[in-house]
Amino acid sequence: MRIIKVPEKAEGQDTIGFVQKLLIHLFGQENFPTAPPIEIAHRSPTQRRGDRSSAHPRPLVVKFLRLQDKIKTLRLARQKGTLMLENTRIHFFPDFSAEVLNQRRAFDPIKKKLQEMNVQYALLYPAVLRVNIGDVPRMFHSHGEAENFLKEVMQQHSPM
Repeated sequence: MRIIKVPEKAEGQDTIGFVQKLLIHLFGQENFPTAPPIEIAHRSPTQRRGDRSSAHPRPLVVKFLRLQDKIKTLRLARQKGTLMLENTRIHFFPDFSAEVLNQRRAFDPIKKKLQEMNVQYALLYPAVLRVNIGDVPRMFHSHGEAENFLKEVMQQHSPM
């Protein structure tokens, strides 16, 4: 699982302990009466570009000992919606394989155009783009299909 936008160095020297306390803090003692066992937790090894304060913090990568704890955490994060840590909104995502991640990244330019057009969309697992134009959802299993559709939509809505 990945936790996005946790400020750098917030975890200190004990990343596992930090994540366990974070889960109890965010989701409550009623959901996690004891700290869930975590096999490993670390920052993503991606390099930071320079030492700019505006640079995004590296994601935390967490591997739970039990799959049920991961599923529970992702479910609770989805249910709770906005999650805040030190006045920063943080996000929980499943960790995808490199292949799935590349398939999902292929949709990035299309997602950017959809955002600019204020069109609602969602990227479903593993790599399916759902676009809502009006009340009609359309599903795209490849970025090529989505690009062709986007070109059609842009032609229909562009002034002659």
